[in-house]
Amino acid sequence: MFRRIIALIVGFVIGFIVVVIIQMISSNMYPPEPEMLPQDTEALAQYFKTLPMTARYIIMAAHVIGGFTAAFITAWIADSNKMILAILVGIIIVIATVSYNLVSLAPSYIIVLDFILTSVFVYLGGKLAP
Repeated sequence: MFRRIIALIVGFVIGFIVVVIIQMISSNMYPPEPEMLPQDTEALAQYFKTLPMTARYIIMAAHVIGGFTAAFITAWIADSNKMILAILVGIIIVIATVSYNLVSLAPSYIIVLDFILTSVFVYLGGKLAP
């Protein structure tokens, strides 16, 4: 039981770190205005509206790779119920993915595509773990 809890925590944390690192690459390539405050919702909305599609694809790749990594690590560490735990951590990643896309005003096809790809790669991560 303890090992499964650790697997969920470690898998999620590593998956989250992967997402953050890749998103940092995107934000370095397409930085917001230096004077923009995170609390300024109108400026933030304008920034997200002007993001090029390349940035959206990098962020989608972050979610897909992070979801795969989280599921893989979780299933790899777990002693039993590997696929169930991988899907459980994947659900958390997918919810965060959809939430991010909604907040960042992503086009609807990006939201759907990101949801599908992240879900598929979460499943693959759980299946491919030793």
